[in-house]
Amino acid sequence: GTRSAHLTIQSIGDRFANWSENYLHHVSKEVVTEAVAHGCETIVLEDLENIRERMSDLLKFQQWAFRELSRKITYKAKAEGITVEVVNPAYTSQQCSHSECGFTHEDNRDGDEFVCQKCGKELHSDYNAARNIAARYLRNRRKSGSGGATNHLALKSGTVNGSGGFTPTVSRG
Repeated sequence: GTRSAHLTIQSIGDRFANWSENYLHHVSKEVVTEAVAHGCETIVLEDLENIRERMSDLLKFQQWAFRELSRKITYKAKAEGITVEVVNPAYTSQQCSHSECGFTHEDNRDGDEFVCQKCGKELHSDYNAARNIAARYLRNRRKSGSGGATNHLALKSGTVNGSGGFTPTVSRG
């Protein structure tokens, strides 16, 4: 290619890198701001460190972006006195987060939709996984005997307790 074409491609790449960096800063700030607003002491994220390297370039970029987002959340949370913990995310997107069910199967999830094949619970798949991650953190914390008064986690739409039970936030207005 020509020098002009090379410079154009490099310019596009630089703009995308800048956009990505700004977007990750924006999202990490929103996460920490939300945690502060709800008086959270801990933010819980998926531990993606042990994911195998045999993935497509797109998935590698997504993993890089998540690691970078995690790093940004961690340093911003630390500045606010909030800790960041990680949990093993295995099967959290396939497991029903309904406290009375917990059925795990790959057919429960289809893209953004989660429909439990056992109890019929329907949720956005990411929201279902977030509920499972929160419950897993609480169960792990209870098993480790780490003490502390925390026995529930706040989600924007409600709270999750250590047994996976969910109480929705009451809307006002």
